[in-house]
Amino acid sequence: MKRFFWQIPVLGILGVCSQISWASYDLFFPEDTDLFRLHILEQGESDNLWGVAAQGTVDKNEINSLYEGLDYWARILAPQAANTNPIPILIFPSNAEGAAALSVSTVDFDDLTFLASALTHEDYESRLQNFLASLPEDEWVSFDDFKSAAIQIGTLDWSHEPLHALPGNGDEFHLPATIVHELTHALGILTQVSITPNGQYAFMNDYFGLWGQGLRDSNGKQAESGMTISIGGTDFDGDFVLDNDTYYSGVYFTGNHVQEVLGEGTTLSFPEIGLEQYEKLVPGLPVNGAEFDFEGKIFFPELSHIELQNGLLSHQNWRNWTIPMEAELAALQDVGLKFDRKQLFGYSIYASGSEDKLNEFTNTNGYYARENGQWLVGTPNETRLGIGLHIYGSYNKVTQAADILTVGEDAVGIRVEGVENHLTIDKNISIKSDGPRGAALLVSYGRDHTINLEGDVSALGEQGIAARFDFGDNILGNDQEYRGSWLWQGGYATADRILSKINGPLVKVFNVSGSLRGREAAIYIDESAFVEEINILSGATLEGDIISKWDPNNPKIHSSAPDSEELYTSLTFGYDVSDDGTALQSGDSDFSLNYAGNINGPSIDMTHKSGDLTLSGKINVHSLQNEGFLTLTGKDVSKHQVTVEDTFINTRGATLETGFDAGGHVNSIQADSAELEGTLLVRPVRDFYASEDTIELQSPVDIQGSGALKANMTVALAEQIDSPTLSFAMKVDSFTDNGSMPSVFTSRSDNAYSQYALDTASRSTGHALDFIADKARGDMQDLLEALDWSAPDGSDVADALKRLGPGAYDVAARASLIQQNEINLLVLRRLMATQTDGVWAEHGLFVGRNNEGSHLSGSQRETKNTYTWQFWVTPYGGSSFQDSHKNISSWKSKGVGLIVGADRHLQSDLDVGFHLALVTRRTHVKDNEKALADTTSAFFGLQAIYAPDSWNGLYLTGQGRIGVENGKMDRTISINGYNRQAESRWTGLAGSLQAGLGWDAHFDFEPGRFTMGPLAFVEYAFLHRPSLDEDKGGAANLDVDDTTYDSLLMNLGLHAGWQTILPGGNHLKCDVLAAWRHELLDPSFATSAAFVGYGAPRFESDTDLPGRDSLLLQAGFALSSNKDFTAKLDVGGEFFRQDYTGMNIGLDLSWQF
Repeated sequence: MKRFFWQIPVLGILGVCSQISWASYDLFFPEDTDLFRLHILEQGESDNLWGVAAQGTVDKNEINSLYEGLDYWARILAPQAANTNPIPILIFPSNAEGAAALSVSTVDFDDLTFLASALTHEDYESRLQNFLASLPEDEWVSFDDFKSAAIQIGTLDWSHEPLHALPGNGDEFHLPATIVHELTHALGILTQVSITPNGQYAFMNDYFGLWGQGLRDSNGKQAESGMTISIGGTDFDGDFVLDNDTYYSGVYFTGNHVQEVLGEGTTLSFPEIGLEQYEKLVPGLPVNGAEFDFEGKIFFPELSHIELQNGLLSHQNWRNWTIPMEAELAALQDVGLKFDRKQLFGYSIYASGSEDKLNEFTNTNGYYARENGQWLVGTPNETRLGIGLHIYGSYNKVTQAADILTVGEDAVGIRVEGVENHLTIDKNISIKSDGPRGAALLVSYGRDHTINLEGDVSALGEQGIAARFDFGDNILGNDQEYRGSWLWQGGYATADRILSKINGPLVKVFNVSGSLRGREAAIYIDESAFVEEINILSGATLEGDIISKWDPNNPKIHSSAPDSEELYTSLTFGYDVSDDGTALQSGDSDFSLNYAGNINGPSIDMTHKSGDLTLSGKINVHSLQNEGFLTLTGKDVSKHQVTVEDTFINTRGATLETGFDAGGHVNSIQADSAELEGTLLVRPVRDFYASEDTIELQSPVDIQGSGALKANMTVALAEQIDSPTLSFAMKVDSFTDNGSMPSVFTSRSDNAYSQYALDTASRSTGHALDFIADKARGDMQDLLEALDWSAPDGSDVADALKRLGPGAYDVAARASLIQQNEINLLVLRRLMATQTDGVWAEHGLFVGRNNEGSHLSGSQRETKNTYTWQFWVTPYGGSSFQDSHKNISSWKSKGVGLIVGADRHLQSDLDVGFHLALVTRRTHVKDNEKALADTTSAFFGLQAIYAPDSWNGLYLTGQGRIGVENGKMDRTISINGYNRQAESRWTGLAGSLQAGLGWDAHFDFEPGRFTMGPLAFVEYAFLHRPSLDEDKGGAANLDVDDTTYDSLLMNLGLHAGWQTILPGGNHLKCDVLAAWRHELLDPSFATSAAFVGYGAPRFESDTDLPGRDSLLLQAGFALSSNKDFTAKLDVGGEFFRQDYTGMNIGLDLSWQF
């Protein structure tokens, strides 16, 4: 096989080095499919099949770049690849400059290359075995050692930048793009020629391939295997004629897929690479002609590169494509590869009109996701580096009338090249490239294009640019050749003339009447691109910055360019829009745009023509002229919002509105000179303004340099000042060259904050702020600022007054008292169970079951035995939920605890005991008073029940406990951008008392006993929290007074139970309790506080209980064994109190000793 590889000049046969050798290794790529197996040769190793040897090693960066290039092809080819085993590819380092890839087409593989056949033919492996078996013995290669292609990575100043829509490799050579390029040769775009005995070039017979079959010479003749080639038609009388001995000689490639892309009747010119242009048009893809061999010694018919302007697959000295164009991909389909081309390109326009007659075309082809070769209309395409529409030709008038939707990385909505193309994006049409580094509109080459945007254009992914005007870098390195608008250096560049396709602005006019949104920029103009005119018209919306890096004074600009004064970009807001989306040269008084982005372009001449324009971003332009109503709303008025390198003009009929702060700083414009007429409106910006203060305003324009300020303006306060608490007045109403700016007087009413209170508690907080306003300092000024510039109707102040008060402490206290009630109820239920057990024991005596064979448990038989101890433990949990009511915040509280205790029966029919309780609780306060309170408490208590037999079912109960509560609270204060979190800690005293009486009637049955009767009990609970100071909350910190909270509940209800003996002697018990619960004390809690550091006046909360009455329900299920053990489950809750629900559950485990 080596007999034909010497003729491939890019690879050649490299001598084997004598240096130390390393072991070759394999890498599989991509990892998820293992489409390729890369066999990496190391220093000194060789491959006999391809006749190459490794010189050096392939480093990590080169491997990554190799992966990047292979990844592009894997994404395209893998979905329809026929191979079931990874395709082996040889990778070898070389000391030669550049990179290369090679595979060979033969008739044995239907004229596909080895690599293309491996991807396409299901029987590739059997074909390969037959092919290898046919080789001469001295050229034999085993199946396992065969590599379908070889890739050389040579030495250059490589850039390893990933593939992007435009290259950004600077002066380095783009290796990933080079890998993509070279692999197209291995996939089939390759001509193999030989030299006949009489010295003529000829297409090889055995290795002609499908690419050769698609070649046509300058006369339209189809190439054939073995056909001789005439370079220039003079040296030899060959059959395949090249017009001349230069790069371009009339050869082109055609095929069914190529013609489908180009369109009927389309002819293409050869690319413009220098001043001498090859003029012939061809009905296919231009192909390079004669080139020097790799040693630079002789011309030979290379015929292996597609010469589309700046195309990746060309041999031009300046290329800004990192991937193939659609027509180039179509050529790969014509040489046998199978893939869905439309995954990468929605549509392409290669046709051209003329300067006198534009080629008009309405593109109804969209770009969406694909499935089974069909569009999924409305679903964005996810393909990396996909392009919705590519305009390659010149003098076209294109209307985009279908959506282009992509979220792929580095994808492009519409890419425009050529000369004087007119593109209109129709109304109601979306061009969205919302993936990372997406560009919805990219103009990347040519001159004098016109863009009319009436639809919706967006690039909202990371680093997304909605409209990008950029030539990009040269993948061969900018030091090889550099191009841009009137920019041409290196290559064939001359000092007196310039290429015809770049001797003008890249974009002549860009009209925007639709939506333009970009995450990194709405409009980006690169240093290589001159955009003559941008018009933001009526109906336009902008999101993202406007950035221009173009420099009219760039020393690289060609001598043929106009003077630098004519090379500034005109950016105009407020023109009216015509029906076709172009700008009318008249202002629209109804124009209105609120633009939050920055404008950074020292090469921009900016004009506001008419209507209302509001700017809140930083502006840096060459000049600025206001003829309408221009509002500056930058937040930091202490710095210049607008920088004008030359002159700012406010015309006689124009209005400039700008903000000022409490220090008199103005949203100012820094300029070299200014001419100010018309009206100046000043507006206070968000800041803390002291009451009864006079503010001396600074000039709205700061002159830098030697320029002059000419001013004759009427000055007034803006009509609408959005503050619920502040008032402003102005002294003097003019600003002239010789005068100073007017003064502004500020005031605040005596009830500035309290007037918006919705209840008494909020009003007291408001009064405190009214008092503090004149004394505020530090963070308190920030708090008052947030209030002063909240909703003008005062609604935010009303909410804030509640949020700033101490009401959250009331809620935490109420949750603690509820916790006491839960413990009371569990202990009461246990005392009642003790009473019932005693009665049950009497029942056992009565029916004669207390003998040795009795089913009574030991505990039941001994219930009436004096001094018997019963120990118990009760884990429990409880939760409470209170909805908001009136102006009281909602809250929820959950707690868990453990109660342990002991009971003992005395001879006097008295049962007494003690208990310890450890409980923890978390309370969330919601709505206005956002807070989180955590408490942990420990209690010791006593309990007793007295039920003499002579009372016939009547009993008295009582219990009491005392303990401590450790609490902490985080209050969250969020008021109009003022965000703080105040923290507090405390240790308080808590306790409760409960006393009750009841009577049970007993009804005996053979299966068991039923008990029922009324009961009544009262319970008192209290919590005393000491005074405390919050911290970490800035001005919102409260100095909270010590407070005692208490509750007295009356409960009237009914108790019922049933008990029986199960087979085996165990006892089953069920009981329920239902009671009406009523709060006897004042249900309103009040906590007094003041703002830390300000003392008086103090203010207090008023947290009411929405209802005093509720229904208490409890149910229990107990099982007692005859081993002196009892387990009881209690569940219940408090219901039917207005907007409140409480739930609890406890498990009582007891042992008798």
